[in-house]
Amino acid sequence: MAYAELGFDIFPCHTLDEQGHCTCGPSERVACWPGKQSIARAVGSVSAALYPKSVATNEPGRVRRWWDEFTDANIAMLTGIINRFFVWDIDS
Repeated sequence: MAYAELGFDIFPCHTLDEQGHCTCGPSERVACWPGKQSIARAVGSVSAALYPKSVATNEPGRVRRWWDEFTDANIAMLTGIINRFFVWDIDS
């Protein structure tokens, strides 16, 4: 909630289970980035899983409802101009 209160647009993402598998489920794991996939698909928007910008928000009621329902969800934040937040991610 603190990120939303600061004005950042956020959305819930799947997390990892005890075995280290993404909670998105076996049928979605082929194209999964474990623990980074938007959970938005589970709340009714197929396109939201691919385009989280369409569901990310800082609206307190919506954010509270998401984490009331998905208590273990990872917190994801849109980067770029929308949140005035940029990331340089270097993978080896």
